[in-house]
Amino acid sequence: MSTKFYCILAIVLFFFVQVRNTASITNYKSPLIAEYVEHCLRESRANPEHIIFLKNGVIHSPNYALKNWLLCYLSRTGVMSPEGVLKQHVVMKKVAKQDKDLVEKIIDKCLFKTPHEPVDTAWKYLTCFRKRQPQYAREINHI
Repeated sequence: MSTKFYCILAIVLFFFVQVRNTASITNYKSPLIAEYVEHCLRESRANPEHIIFLKNGVIHSPNYALKNWLLCYLSRTGVMSPEGVLKQHVVMKKVAKQDKDLVEKIIDKCLFKTPHEPVDTAWKYLTCFRKRQPQYAREINHI
């Protein structure tokens, strides 16, 4: 790996440590898992800056590499399979009993009804879930 890659990775990881340190201020309970970030960066070749933007909810028209990173990350955390199938039982474990019906309805709206590319399914799921239920989206998906 090149020195430039490791420098960028160090910057990304530094940013995530800073977010972890400010968790009490932002109420962000689940920071990105650094090991998965690194693995998925290598696999997808996504731009580390785009991951920071994604984490902050800034990217609206992602490139394929970023979508691929997201699918990789969600599959590493156990939320989605590499084929783009949501593991709803994993998601629902982290939802409070009184919110389960609401979250199930939201997830149903956030998934395609017909087959799509796994990376597109991951992207739609995350961005839609974030818009409708940001607290659970961050806690469940770690992003």
